Amino acid sequence: NLSCPNVDEAPESAAEIVAACRASTGLPLYAKLSPATWNIAEVARAVDEAGADGLSLVNTMRGLALDPTTLRPRLGTGAGGYSGPALKPIALAAVYACARAVELPIVGMGGVRSGLDALELIAAGASAVAIGTILFSDPAAATRIRGELSAEAAVRNLADPLYAHRMAHSSLQMGVSSFDNRIQKMPGNRQESTA
Repeated sequence: NLSCPNVDEAPESAAEIVAACRASTGLPLYAKLSPATWNIAEVARAVDEAGADGLSLVNTMRGLALDPTTLRPRLGTGAGGYSGPALKPIALAAVYACARAVELPIVGMGGVRSGLDALELIAAGASAVAIGTILFSDPAAATRIRGELSAEAAVRNLADPLYAHRMAHSSLQMGVSSFDNRIQKMPGNRQESTA
């Protein structure tokens, strides 16, 4: 979790942490990046070079809520992680920038409440989508969103929602081979070398 407020946002620091983790495990290693960094594509390139297998985008933004009666912070620690629908445009921008910068698979998250939200993250470059905040109000959201995602893909004549990846990046000449390369890198889809 490189998006923790206690972790330096510099690409070199992120690379150092990923390299240390990579040296200690052969398990899939995904770097969760902060949406608050100004240079998320540079951080993505640095963790890619350091051995990350994928990216997790994005964590919460720092926010503060005040009690309307006392006008004091609602959280005992003051500020905390802000999540939910307002985070979606920030998540989309981060996924889009990182998909242009690296060939790593990306798990997109942030503000996903519907199948269309999930499809937009895929169109921005995500290979998979995760949900969080919506589960507090809708524990069955994963099943609902999955059904909506398939329906949203069908409306656009897409045989598979993952083909939406081409839509946001079509003018960038990323093409099918780039997308297929990312899917092949996802855990469970790796083709082991026999050499």
